Amino acid sequence: MSFKDKAAIIGIGETDYVRGAGRTEVDQMVEAARKAIEDAGLTRHDIDGMMPPPVLTYTEELAANLGIEDLKWASVVAMGGATCTAMLQNAAMAVASGVANNVVVMLGWNGYSALRPKPGTPPGRTNGPFAFENILNDFYAPFGVTLPVQFYGWLATRHEHIYGDQTPAKAEIAMAFRKNAQLNPKAITRGRPLDLETYMSSRIISSPFRLYDCCVET
Repeated sequence: MSFKDKAAIIGIGETDYVRGAGRTEVDQMVEAARKAIEDAGLTRHDIDGMMPPPVLTYTEELAANLGIEDLKWASVVAMGGATCTAMLQNAAMAVASGVANNVVVMLGWNGYSALRPKPGTPPGRTNGPFAFENILNDFYAPFGVTLPVQFYGWLATRHEHIYGDQTPAKAEIAMAFRKNAQLNPKAITRGRPLDLETYMSSRIISSPFRLYDCCVET
C-alpha cells in the first residue's frame, strides 16, 4: 500500500536536547506537540488523532494537557528503537484510510547514560513495557546486561564472526552521524565533529562497539 499523495508530515516540533532538562517527559512532549501543531498552521481543535509513546504516559493525559476534548482515533506502537518510524507509518495509515485527518505523534524521554543501572547495582523499575521489563529483570539484569549496546553487541559479534572485522564501516557510520549533527542547531554534539583518529582511540563499551558507536541517549 502506498501513502503517496495520501498523507504527509505537515508540522514538526522539538524541545531542546539537553542532559538534565529539569522537566517531566509529558511537559516536554506537550511543548513539542504544540509547536508541531502551530508549525502545521493548525489549532488543537483540528487534531482528531493521536499516537502517544508506548511508555511514560498515555493518550488521555496528553490530550488533556493539550486541551483536546475529542479524538476519532488513537493508537500505541511498541517496537523498541523502531517505534518512531512505526508510529509515523501507523499515523499515515490512519490519515490515508480516512480514519483521522490530523494526527499528532509524540515521543520523548528524559534519559541518558548517567541514569542507567551501574554494575553491582540492583535493577530498578525500567521504563519499558511490562512484558519486556519482566524479561529484562529476570533473564538479563542478573548477568549485568541492561543496555541496548550490550544487546546489539551480541549481534555485532556474530556478524563479525561471519564477515570479519567491520571497524572501518562502523567508523564511517559514527562520523557520518556526527557530521549530520553539525547541521542541526539543537544537536548536543554540534560544534564537536568526529574524526577517524578520535574514533579509533575511543574505549570499548561493549565489544565490538566503541564509545562513539553509541548514541548520546543510550
